[in-house]
This record gives sequence, C-alpha cells and structure tokens, in this order.
Amino acid sequence: MSGGGGYAAAVAQLDAWPHDDETCNVGGPSQAALAVDVAVDNNYADRGAYETRWADEGAGVAEMENSLRRGADFVHAMYTYRSVSKALPQVKTSDQANKHEIYRGTVQVLEPEVQKLKDFMGYQEAATKLFASYVGRVAATRQKERPSETLLWVMVKMVDLFATLNDLKNMKSCLNNDFSFYKRAVGFVKQHDEANGGGGGGGGRDNKRNKGRPACRDGVDCANDDIDHVATFVHGARPPPCPDWSHCREAYNDRSKHHSQYSHLCRFGAWCNIKDERHKVEYVHFGRPDCGYDKQTGNCPRITDPEHRLQYYHKRMSLVMIPCRHGDKCPQLGDRKHATTYSHNRLKRSKWKRDGDSGGGGGGKGKNKT
Repeated sequence: MSGGGGYAAAVAQLDAWPHDDETCNVGGPSQAALAVDVAVDNNYADRGAYETRWADEGAGVAEMENSLRRGADFVHAMYTYRSVSKALPQVKTSDQANKHEIYRGTVQVLEPEVQKLKDFMGYQEAATKLFASYVGRVAATRQKERPSETLLWVMVKMVDLFATLNDLKNMKSCLNNDFSFYKRAVGFVKQHDEANGGGGGGGGRDNKRNKGRPACRDGVDCANDDIDHVATFVHGARPPPCPDWSHCREAYNDRSKHHSQYSHLCRFGAWCNIKDERHKVEYVHFGRPDCGYDKQTGNCPRITDPEHRLQYYHKRMSLVMIPCRHGDKCPQLGDRKHATTYSHNRLKRSKWKRDGDSGGGGGGKGKNKT
C-alpha cells in the first residue's frame, strides 16, 4: 500500500469498523492464569484496510457467510413448519351457502404462509447463483493460484446447506398441501368475482381491468412487491402491474403515460420521500434489509449488480436500477454515477425500444420521476 493517503484510508476504515463490544471478556480464579475470550466475528469487514491478495476472497467468504446465516433461518422455518390448511374449515358441498366466505378466508390466512414459500424459493435461487459464480471463479483461476482453505470450506458448507434444505423441502408434504389449498381457493375467488362483475376498482375502465381479481386488504398501502401477489390482487385504484415490472425503462419517465397505465416498483421503495398521492397509488413502496457490506464499510462490491440492489438496501442508493438501452456496450460504464443508476445486463434491443424514445443510458427522455 503506497502513499500516506492509502495508509490514512486504511486506518480510517479500521476506526469506523463497528464493534459489538469494545471490551474483552476476562475472567479466571485467583492465583491462576487469566482466560481471555475475545469472541469477535467481524466476517472480514476489515479486509479493505490491509494490502493482501485475499481481499477478493474475503469478500466472497463474507457474502457466502451472510447467505449461510440467512439459509439457517430457512432451515429452522422449514423444520418447524406445520400445516395451516388442516386447521381451516373446508367446503363440503358445491352448493354450501358460505363457501365463498370460506375461500376468501382461506386466501387471507394462507397468503402469509405462501409468501414464506416464495421467499424461500427466491433465496434458494439467489444462493445458487452466488455459489455458482464463485465455483466459476475458482475453476478459472485454479491454475494460477490455489484458493484458500477458508473459501473452499465455506463453499462446502453452502453445498451442505443446499442438501439440507432440499431434504427438508421433500420431507414436508404440508408445504405442498398448503400451497394447493391456497391455489384452489384463489381460483374459486377469481371465478366468483368474474361472475359477479369483479371488484376492487373505482368503476369504468378500472372495473374492466380489475375484473376477476380479489381485493388486497392493504390496498394502495400494500408493500408486497411479489409480482404474483400484485397481479392476483386489486390494490385500490392502483393500475395492474407492468409486464416488465422491475426492468421497465419508462416507469420513471414523466413524459410517458406508461407509468399511469401500469403500476411499477418505486426506485427508492420504503425510503421514498415523494409526497404526491398519485405517486403513492402508481408505485409499490417495498422494504428491504440493509446490505451488510454497505452498512459495515460503505463500499459494497456488488453495488452495480441490479439483482443485488433489488434485494438489499444501500445508503443513498435506489433499490431499482433503470435499464440502460445500450446494455453492456454502454460507453459510460466507467462513470460511477451512471453505473450505479442504470443496469447494463445484456437485453434484447426489441424488448426495450419504444417508439419515439431517443433517451440513452445517460438519463432517458424526460425527467425521472423518482
């Protein structure tokens, strides 16, 4: 690490490093050696303060350790999961008088449980992608330098976690039972609403586009950003969800009428400070947990990854990144402000191109709404 500035930055990072307890646990009987228990697990948060070739591996180990901790929560949740649908009243005959109330009640009771299943599947997909990315890195660099035992061991623990979760998922038949009950109840609710002219909206065009969709009890205040939930339930006067959802380039273009015809994710989610009532109706203001790297060091290595940004909150950064029409061929990839505002995944040009749209990656056409 060369130069006084580099040392100063390293010392500053160590100085800002969060400590749960600044004192060690010291104890022991009199006339005996003291037993010192430091008991500090910093998860490599101080890796940026040292000049070492293990810094990149430290970031990977820390990321997988965070994933393992979250996976342990799902292991406990899956192991202790018990069937909810067995405790619900069942429709005995097709002409039962209160069958519609039973189906609606079933949807409301099982929706939180089904959301847990969706969260689990989302975690499983994200964790698998994370693990596969580091397997690819190790395979690509194994000829040049051998990976550390720490990295290999944490990857072994990831494999063990995947096997445990898979076994638990196969063992718990009540998971499939609850989901089947929920899916069946949603189907009957939709049929009933269609037969009775739909529900939820405010008349006219809203009644037509909301026809057959049950109403969410939270209305426009609902913070559930799951596309299946948004598409299934009516949220007051909120328009139906955009087919492109979190990948829409016109969602934040004031000159376009698209954002008033379809609902989208607010770029800043629950941290949005826009007071406009129309904005509250048209956009879903969802919450996310803090990114561990950003919270500890303020320098997340995946700050330009749109999937990571959508899953975790980063201070002074939006949750949703606007798709850049140039993709990974964008000439402004070296500009940090642009790279942290726009996503640059390889997209099909025809999917994002709109008539009359001349806006590029540097801001699009018109003023961004959020």
